[in-house]
Amino acid sequence: MCSYGNVEGRFRDNDELRYSLRALECYFPEHGHVYVVTDDQAPAWLCPSDRLTVVDHKELIPAESLPTFDSGNIESYIHRIPNLSERYFYLNDDVFFSAPVNLSDWFWDGGIYVTWSDEPLREDATSLENACRLSNQCGLHPLQ
Repeated sequence: MCSYGNVEGRFRDNDELRYSLRALECYFPEHGHVYVVTDDQAPAWLCPSDRLTVVDHKELIPAESLPTFDSGNIESYIHRIPNLSERYFYLNDDVFFSAPVNLSDWFWDGGIYVTWSDEPLREDATSLENACRLSNQCGLHPLQ
């Protein structure tokens, strides 16, 4: 294990989830349904509603792979969330919106994803292959 992987305070709760959800509501009111994925550890203040559902790892991840706290592993099962939209945002609890945003900041009409980059798209073999796959399999066309 890395020396920084199990330090004191790594899993301390500083109410990040509470503030992340408040910021989401304040700055991105047109967000869709929120799914909080947790290992049976939802905070007492978190109340499921018609806009928020708590999803336990057990509902997504095979029993032989549990318990797990590896975010990469957990993320690989996000697509199994019941009723998850085709287009969704994935955020960790320490991500906070700090200014107003709209769906149009990420999606154009017709559901085309908006990609922002300070660098031009690379035109190497891997990028071209991925662009072809996106186009052929998904009807998506990378833009520069």
